[in-house]
Amino acid sequence: MQESVLIVGAGSGLSASLARLCKSKGMKVVLAARDIEKLKKLKKEINADTIKCDATKIKSVSNLFKKTAVSYTHLRAH
Repeated sequence: MQESVLIVGAGSGLSASLARLCKSKGMKVVLAARDIEKLKKLKKEINADTIKCDATKIKSVSNLFKKTAVSYTHLRAH
């Protein structure tokens, strides 16, 4: 069973490096960010999924976890 990882606040720096590392370990990567258009290149590079989420908004974060609970049943909290 393939593990999945959710990276909230994904961008082009440290989170992109973490996403690449997780992909290299065989994980399905899900990237969440306010502006998912900025993640197009990374999404394509590592075959990630993207979800629009503004982590400063409680409702947006709540919706993020609702979506991921349904679509990504193998996410693990650490």
